[in-house]
Amino acid sequence: MNLDSPSSHKDRQPGTLQGEFTKRLVTNTLFNLLGRSWSFVLALVLTPYILAHLDVREFGTWVVLSIFISSSASFNLLDFGLGSSFVKHIAEFNTHGDFGRINRVLFSGLVFYGVFGILLLAIGLLLENLLFELFHVSGASLAYLLVLLSWAVSNVAVMFLSVFKGVQRMDTSNSLEIKISIASAIGVIMFLEAGWGLSGLAMNALVNACFATLLAWWTLR
Repeated sequence: MNLDSPSSHKDRQPGTLQGEFTKRLVTNTLFNLLGRSWSFVLALVLTPYILAHLDVREFGTWVVLSIFISSSASFNLLDFGLGSSFVKHIAEFNTHGDFGRINRVLFSGLVFYGVFGILLLAIGLLLENLLFELFHVSGASLAYLLVLLSWAVSNVAVMFLSVFKGVQRMDTSNSLEIKISIASAIGVIMFLEAGWGLSGLAMNALVNACFATLLAWWTLR
């Protein structure tokens, strides 16, 4: 039997593809597990530290404001499903090696989330008094503004990170998220030790959102 014949290559191809798929599946699963575990442990460690540097009222306010910082919530619930479509289209275009269309998708997303962020900021400011009254929050206008800004910027970072998920590079995606979380933790410590309190946490959120966006963009290049 001729091992170099076309038929023998065809016979070996399914096994090769299956092996590559299994390897990619195991790798992505392990890195997803690592990323989630790291986030949980970091939050578990930082929470008592933050509570020790804020009074009960400030900590409660920060918990409320943290809802807005959650990029996944804003990205998946308020963008009419566009965030999920990024992963789908990027995966499809990457399969065909059509990087030009991937760039066009990212540019369209950048424009959309720029406008979307401005809209979120405007609506958030209009609802400030209502939300503060509803959650019994006071004296946190600066922190609220910084959190809204970080919310808008973080959507762009999540969009860039979705590219790595679309091309099934969960190792890169999770390693970036770990780096971002480490930078955020360092920022939390620095701002709280400097005595900035609640406003410092909000400022750190904005700085970290900008850092995440730049890091994800630079890695994509």
